Amino acid sequence: MKCVHCNGEHPDGFKFCPVTGKEIVQSFKACTNPGCVDFNKHILPPDALFCPRCGQKIDKIGAEYEGESYNYDNRHTKSDNNDKVVSRTSYALGMSIAQNIRNSGITSVNIDDFIVGAKAIFAGARPAISFQDATEILDKYFAKLKA
Repeated sequence: MKCVHCNGEHPDGFKFCPVTGKEIVQSFKACTNPGCVDFNKHILPPDALFCPRCGQKIDKIGAEYEGESYNYDNRHTKSDNNDKVVSRTSYALGMSIAQNIRNSGITSVNIDDFIVGAKAIFAGARPAISFQDATEILDKYFAKLKA
């Protein structure tokens, strides 16, 4: 694989660049054709020039994604194993919820507002909008998606 830090070639199993010592994060590209089932899915190899499913030329703008490195195991010591379980479960929930959202047809979310809404619910605080308003907003959005 090509290293984004030193531009050298390293074996696929390398997690750190032997030249810079920085973590190697795999880069992926996404199909930029909104009509393709793989649209905006960052699953194509970095050297892909065309989508293998629809033949769309991969545009440079917005087509590359540096996978985020998130290691919840290193955030906790052995003495706080329960926190590690909560972190791993929270991360898995985030993945599952995000996948369900994408599967419902929503391709873009303001993650900051999403987190504020989730924090309000978990804290037992009064949300910025009522549940009735939230339901109406979502109903209108999904009706628009189906139209």
